[in-house]
Amino acid sequence: AVVISAGMATAVSQAYYGSHPTFIVASHDMIGVREIPFYLLFGLLIGVIAVIYIKVFYGVKDFFAAINLPQQVKAIAGAFCMGLIGIFLPQVMGDGYACINEALNGHYSLTFFVVLIFFTKT
Repeated sequence: AVVISAGMATAVSQAYYGSHPTFIVASHDMIGVREIPFYLLFGLLIGVIAVIYIKVFYGVKDFFAAINLPQQVKAIAGAFCMGLIGIFLPQVMGDGYACINEALNGHYSLTFFVVLIFFTKT
């Protein structure tokens, strides 16, 4: 049943949206063996950032769990914060495909990503 439903979903999706790729990414070829150490360092850096992200995520979760407010008030505060973020950074609203394509093709600055990470870590 799963295979049939996946096949039907693919057929309907391609009929409606077309069969073009969702994300258009420029080709990046490795120029030489000298690039491998940089990729290794980059992988280690991303691993450290992932650990920090997880610690911050659970720290914020524990912080909000410790706040003695009704769940409805917490939900309203979260919706309000998301609304403010959507006003100043409309790229975070919606399905995000256009924003992801722009990010993959280098249309955003490092400052944008730092601000985005700061706001989305909560």
